[in-house]
Amino acid sequence: MLLKVRRLSLREPYNAWATRLVTHRGFALAAVDIAMLTTTYTYAFPDPFDSVITATAHVLDVPVITNDTEIHAAQVVDVYW
Repeated sequence: MLLKVRRLSLREPYNAWATRLVTHRGFALAAVDIAMLTTTYTYAFPDPFDSVITATAHVLDVPVITNDTEIHAAQVVDVYW
C-alpha cells in the first residue's frame, strides 16, 4: 500500500492537500481513543490499515465504503460497495 501512495502525484504540498480535504462538507477526522485502539487489536487483518478502518467504523457505528475483499470477507462491520 505504501508503494501505491508514493506513486501518487499531488499538485500541492501534502499538508495543503490534507487541510483542504478536511474542509469538505461531510468529511470529518475520527479521534483516536482507547476504545478505538483496543478494538483495532481485536481485528487481525494482514493490512494494519484495514484493522484501523474497521475498528473506527465499529466504534463509531458507521458502515465502511470499500471494495477491499478482506474487509468484506471479515464481516465485522457493515460494508457498502
